Amino acid sequence: MSGGALGRLRRRLVAEQPVDIPDDSGGAARTFVARFSVWAQIDTLKAVPNFLASREETLFTHRIRLRSGSGVAAGWRLRQGTRVFDVLTCPPDDTARGFSTCHCREVV
Repeated sequence: MSGGALGRLRRRLVAEQPVDIPDDSGGAARTFVARFSVWAQIDTLKAVPNFLASREETLFTHRIRLRSGSGVAAGWRLRQGTRVFDVLTCPPDDTARGFSTCHCREVV
C-alpha cells in the first residue's frame, strides 16, 4: 500500500464482534463486544430517506476501507463515537493492494 493510500485512512473506528448470550427461554440476546481499533476510509455511496412509524430516518450505505488483516467480517459492527456501521459484506483481504473493503449500512 502506498503512502498516499495509507494517508486516506483517517477515521479511527472500533471493530465490534457479535456475541450471542443465551437467555432463560432458550433463545439468545445479541450483543457486541469491542475487539480492536482500526484506521479506515469511509466513502458514502447512497442515502435513502425512509418513513417508519411516523418517524423519518435515513439509510446510508458506505464503503469502508481498512488495512488488510483486520479480521472484520459480515455481521460485525464498526463504531465511530455514536455512529454505528453494520458490516453487510467484507470479502477476504486483497493483500496485493493492502486493503479490505467492507460494505456497510448506517441508519440515522
